[in-house]
Amino acid sequence: MRKGHITPEQALAQTHALLEAKQAQDAAPRPWQALANGAAPAVGQPGYQSDEAARRAQDLHAAESRIPAIQGSASTRDRIQQGKRDHRGDGD
Repeated sequence: MRKGHITPEQALAQTHALLEAKQAQDAAPRPWQALANGAAPAVGQPGYQSDEAARRAQDLHAAESRIPAIQGSASTRDRIQQGKRDHRGDGD
C-alpha cells in the first residue's frame, strides 16, 4: 500500500473515535453555564421556563391559527385587480 492511505477498517475506527469525542464534548457543560464559585453547573430542563411562558406561547399560537388564509399568490391577486381596472369603462 502507498503511504498515507488507510484501510476501511481504520477509517471506521477513526470515525467511531471522533463520534465518541464529539458526544463527550456535547455532554460536557458549557463554560458560561458554570458558576463563578466552581460549583456544579445548573442544567436547565427542556420546555417552557414558567407556566406564564407556556400560556403566552399557546395564546400566540392560537392567534396565528386564526389568521385568514391567503387566497392565491401575489401575482394572482395582481392579475385579478388589473382585470377589474381594465373593465371599468366597458359597461357603456
